Amino acid sequence: RTATRGFAVAQIGVALASAFAYVFLDSLPGLAARMDGDGSRRLIDAGLSVLVLLPSTLCIGATFPFAVRILARDETEAGGATARVYAWNTLGAIAGAVGTGFVLLPWLGFAGMLTLLLATGLVLAFVAALATTPRLRIPAAVAVALGASLLVVRPEPPWELLRTGPLTRTPQGGEIVFHEVGRSTTVMVRRLRSEFVLSTSGLPEASVGGTLSRTGKFAVARWLGAVGALARPEGESMLMVGLGGGLAIEAVPQTIRELHVVELEPAVVAANRFIAPDRARDPLSDPRVRVIENDARAAMALTERRYDVVASQPSHPWTAGASNLYTREFFELVKQRLVPGGVFVQWMGLNFIDLDLLGVLLATLLDTFEHVQVYQPEGAAGIQFVASDEPLDLVAGTERALARDPETLASIGIHEPADVEVSLVLDSRGAKLLAAGATINRDRRNRLQTRSPGVIGRSAIGRGLGKEIGRRDAIGRVVERLGPQATIEALWRHGHFQRLSTLSSAIRDRGWQAYARGLIASSVGDPVRAVAALSVALRERPGLRLARARLLELGRADWLRRGETPPLLEPLRPPERDWLDAARALADAGAPLDPGVEARLAAIDPADPMGPAADRLRAESRLREDSGSAHREALALIDGAGLRSRPSPADVLLRARLTLALGDVPETLQSVHEVVPWAERRRAAVDAAAFLELLEGIEDERAGALRSRLQRIASGA
Repeated sequence: RTATRGFAVAQIGVALASAFAYVFLDSLPGLAARMDGDGSRRLIDAGLSVLVLLPSTLCIGATFPFAVRILARDETEAGGATARVYAWNTLGAIAGAVGTGFVLLPWLGFAGMLTLLLATGLVLAFVAALATTPRLRIPAAVAVALGASLLVVRPEPPWELLRTGPLTRTPQGGEIVFHEVGRSTTVMVRRLRSEFVLSTSGLPEASVGGTLSRTGKFAVARWLGAVGALARPEGESMLMVGLGGGLAIEAVPQTIRELHVVELEPAVVAANRFIAPDRARDPLSDPRVRVIENDARAAMALTERRYDVVASQPSHPWTAGASNLYTREFFELVKQRLVPGGVFVQWMGLNFIDLDLLGVLLATLLDTFEHVQVYQPEGAAGIQFVASDEPLDLVAGTERALARDPETLASIGIHEPADVEVSLVLDSRGAKLLAAGATINRDRRNRLQTRSPGVIGRSAIGRGLGKEIGRRDAIGRVVERLGPQATIEALWRHGHFQRLSTLSSAIRDRGWQAYARGLIASSVGDPVRAVAALSVALRERPGLRLARARLLELGRADWLRRGETPPLLEPLRPPERDWLDAARALADAGAPLDPGVEARLAAIDPADPMGPAADRLRAESRLREDSGSAHREALALIDGAGLRSRPSPADVLLRARLTLALGDVPETLQSVHEVVPWAERRRAAVDAAAFLELLEGIEDERAGALRSRLQRIASGA
C-alpha cells in the first residue's frame, strides 16, 4: 500500500514537474542571456538543462522501484517482479521512442504531446490510487483535479524558445508562417521582410526570396547546383543530398535530365511546398526532380544507381543526421554511386571550421578522390569542394556548359569561364599542401562533429579564408592564364573584394593597382576615390573599356551639369555616345525615353562594358511609366545589369523604388535593409537622404527602425 501511494505520487510529480518545465521553457533564452557573459556558457547550459529535466526525471526514476514493490508480496517474489517490470519497462521504452518520435510528436506537436503525456500519467496515478485497499482518496482526487485542468488549460508551443537560434542565442524576428514538428527536427519558416528563413531546431538552413527577389541572390547555394555540371557538362544525372530551401535545384543546368533529391526530414519538403506560391520559382515543380525522403547514407546503400554528379549540402556538421555526411565512409559511399569520372561537390560553411578542420576535410576527400579543388562563389561565407578521380577542368567545362544552357548559368552570374575561374581558391596542388599531415575524418572519430561547435564565433578562416589559405590561393595561377585585366574584372564582378585588394597589392604595376582599387571603390559607395583611381588607370592603360564605363556612370551628375564629358574619355565609342544621349534625354525630359533612343540602348551588346549601364538607364526610363509590366521589365533589367556589373548603392535604390511602385513593401524594405548595414560597416557615402525619402510614405515598424539608422549615417554618427 505504501508503494502504491508512492507510485501514484510519483506519477503526479511527473505531471506537475513536466508541466512546470514546459511553461519554463520560454524563459530559458532570456535567463541564459542574462547569465552569459563570463565565458562559462557550457556550465550555464548544463545548469539550465538540470533545472528543466531533473525534477521530472527523479519522479520517473522512482516509478520503477515502486512498481517492483507493488508486484512483490514479499522478498521471495522480488526477483520475478523485478524481471517482469524490467521487461515491460524495456518494451515501453522501445514503443515510446519509436511511437513518439515517428508518429505522436509529428502528429500532435509539442503542446498536444505534453497534454497526452500528462493525461497518461494522471490516469496511471488515478488507477493506482483506486487499485489498493483501502483506496487512496487524496492521490485520486488530486489526479482528477489536475486532469480536469487539462480540459481548461491548453498549452501553447514555446514560441520564444523555438525562435531562439543556438548560434546567436537570441530570439529571431519575423512572422512565423510555417511550423512543424518533424521526425528528426523541428522545422520553422519565418517571413522576414520579403524573405523566408527556413530553420531546423533553431539552426538556419536557408533564406529564400519572394516573388520579386533579386535574381542571382544567395549565390553560394545556387552554385552548388551548377558547379558539378560545369565540371562534367555532358553529365545527365545528379543526386542532391539535402533539400534546404531548394535554391541549389534552381541553378541545376538543363543538361541534367534527372535530378534526385534525398531529404531526411519530410517537414522540410512540406515547408518548401508551403512557401512555393510566394517565391519567384518553385523548384519542386521541376519535372526533373524526384524527392526521396530518407537518410542519405541509407538511400545510397539501398540503390545500385550511379550518377554523373553528387552534390551534398547537409545541415550543420555536429547535428544528428548530418554529422556522418562529412566522413571517409560517406565519401567512399558517394564514390561508389558515381559513374567513372563522376564529380562530387561538398558544401561547407566557413563559420563552422578553422584551418585544422579545413585540413581534415581536404585530407579526407583526397584520401577518397584523386583530385580536389575548392571554390568560393561571390565572396560568400561558404566554400564548395569539387572532387573526382579524373582531372578537373572547369574552364573547359564551363565553355561547353555555356554553349548548351547559357540562360541558367547567367542567372547566377556565370557568363564566361573567367567567372568560374576567379572563384577557384585552392587548386589540387594547393589542396594537397594544405591537407598534408591532417587527420582523416571517420565515423568512429568524427572531428567535424565534436570540434565544429567550438569553432563558431572564433573561426580562424572567416570570410577572407585566412592567411594560410591566402598563401596557397590559386589566384596567382589564374592571373597567369587570364591576364591581369580579365582577372581584376571577374573578381570585381563576383564581389571578391578582399582577394582583389590583395591582388592589387601584389601586382607591381601602377595602372593595374589603380584599376583594382577604383573598381572596388565604385561598388562600395566611394565615388570620389573611384573616379580618382580609375582616371589613373586610364592614363596608364587607355584601353580599359570597363574603366571608361564606370567613369561615365560615376560622373554622370557632374558632366550633365557641365554639359561636357571629361577629356580623358574623348573620343567616345558608339555605345558610350548612345548611352550619353539617353542619359541627357532622361535628365531633360523627366519622361520615359523616346522609342528611338530606347532602341539604341537596347542594341548595345550586353557583354560590352556599357551594356549594364544601358540596362540601368532603360530601367530608370521604365520607372517613369505608369505600368506594372514596365516596372517588372525594369526589375529584370536592373537584376541582369547586377549580374554582369557589380551592383552599387544607386542600383539598390533604383530597385527599391521599382518594388515600391509595384506595391511590394516587404521587398522594398529588404533592399534598404541590405544596403544599411553595409553602409554602417564601411562608413560608405551612401545617399542616405534618397533612401530616407523613399521610406517617407511607409508606415511600418521596420521602416521606422531603418529610418533611424539612415539618419545616423546621414549625420555621420
